[in-house]
Amino acid sequence: MSSEPKLVIGANGFLGSHVTRQLVEAGANVRAMVRHGANTRSIDDLRLSRCHGDVFDTATVREAMDGCDDVYYCVVDTRAWLRDPSPL
Repeated sequence: MSSEPKLVIGANGFLGSHVTRQLVEAGANVRAMVRHGANTRSIDDLRLSRCHGDVFDTATVREAMDGCDDVYYCVVDTRAWLRDPSPL
């Protein structure tokens, strides 16, 4: 596996945490992108680097992607399921 980082956007969610865990277990250099204040309990035990930001902020995503070989986009837009999506 390449030593270049693999970025997982939404690494703390259900899908993202499973993808992240499998990559780490396979020996990948993983960079996890999560929202500020997000619950990261599902990946706290993993050895990885973290970056915080909003997936809708192009500059933040570009910075997170810098130097990465692969990007795994594991974000689910939950706004359609929420009564008040404004906090997102």
